[in-house]
Amino acid sequence: MNIKERLNSIGNGTISKKKKTIIGISVASVFLIGLYSGISLSYSDKFIPGTSVGQEDVSGKTVEEANEALQKIYGSKDYVVKENDQEVAVFSGSEIGMESDFTSYLEEVNESQNKWSWITSRISKSEKKELPEGIAFDEDKYRAKFNEVEFNKGERKPSEDARVELSGSEFVIVKEVYGNTLDVEKVDAKIQDELKRGNASIEISDCYIQPALKSDDPGLVAGLERINELKDVNVTYTLSGNRIEVPKEKILSWLTYDLEDGVTLDQDLVKAYLSELSSEYSTLEKARSFNSTLKGNISIGGGVYGWVIAVNSEAEALTEEFLKGQDIERRPKISGTGYYSDGTDIGDTYIEVDLSAQHMWLYKNGQLAIETAIVSGNPNKGHATPRGVFYVWKKERNRTLRGENYATPVSYWMPIDWTGVGIHDANWQSSFGGDAFLTRGSHGCINTPMNIVSQIYNTVEVGIPVIVH
Repeated sequence: MNIKERLNSIGNGTISKKKKTIIGISVASVFLIGLYSGISLSYSDKFIPGTSVGQEDVSGKTVEEANEALQKIYGSKDYVVKENDQEVAVFSGSEIGMESDFTSYLEEVNESQNKWSWITSRISKSEKKELPEGIAFDEDKYRAKFNEVEFNKGERKPSEDARVELSGSEFVIVKEVYGNTLDVEKVDAKIQDELKRGNASIEISDCYIQPALKSDDPGLVAGLERINELKDVNVTYTLSGNRIEVPKEKILSWLTYDLEDGVTLDQDLVKAYLSELSSEYSTLEKARSFNSTLKGNISIGGGVYGWVIAVNSEAEALTEEFLKGQDIERRPKISGTGYYSDGTDIGDTYIEVDLSAQHMWLYKNGQLAIETAIVSGNPNKGHATPRGVFYVWKKERNRTLRGENYATPVSYWMPIDWTGVGIHDANWQSSFGGDAFLTRGSHGCINTPMNIVSQIYNTVEVGIPVIVH
């Protein structure tokens, strides 16, 4: 064999081996592609490897199989409620009627998967899906179980807001306190939310009631500065001839700060102080010493004449003025009648009615102006004229007085209390004074001769005191 033939022979052998290799690789590739394609196609209605929903591996399962598995797991598992990793309660899925249908969600996940990526997902386990919200439970069964649990069992410490507090002669900020009292409504909402997510461990230590006001709150910091400015304001009352300086420690106790009103005065404390002042100085329903015409000094109580401090409106007015930051000197707001700045109370212009003498006097500026005999209420019929200090609160002409089984027209009418008792003419009375009231007395009113009552009517003003004794 010559050199050319040998070379050709060698060349032909080399080509044959390459062909075999190529053919082998091609066959293997076709086989592998076919195998890969077959496996990929086998996942057309199944989840590819590495697929999990929630905490459940659903690899290789159909949507129906995965749905059944999830329903079984979440419907029967225990859901443990913990506070700082300590078990508080266990909600069994079967106990509260847990049920759900994940079909739509699972179909969506399945359709979104690239079935050709099954091999990479098997290695990386990258197909992890969150469990969708929508796990349902029986509301009544859940509520019954929830209500059995005493969430704030044991000794609990409530949270406290930061606050402004007096320390010595200055106000300071006291820091907030974080407690461990659970907000049960918040706990309820969190448990329900976690159940719907299928979370088996539910931590509720983030459900504590928090302080509403923190020490670094800008309003509180500004309030501290403001309250220290107001603490030096002085308050002086002038009341019925008296000058009353409100004690500094009392004012300091009134000053307060809150989120809604900022710096203000504690209305309950202010009203309590004003009530004390009213109790000490007011005259309504208190016994008085009265210099009567026939009996000299007597003590007379009761009636509707007198005054008190109008506590509510005065507290509001004082607060408004106090917050201006200037020293205050004021007379408190008064409710009622008979207030005199010099404390004289009844004064020297008044009507006196002596029931035992059946007589009435009108004094004006300390001088007797008019006097007359009267007929008062009949005590034998339960109509005795009430005793006390009253006042004429209205004047009216030509009025018909009405009561049980009577309607009586009068020319002059001056009511003195709130029950219908007053001073008026009585032309049906044949005489006045003496014992007439015991047999033909009134229903409680003070019957007065026409010629006298007209003079009284034209002389007095509304508000004049009427002392009946």
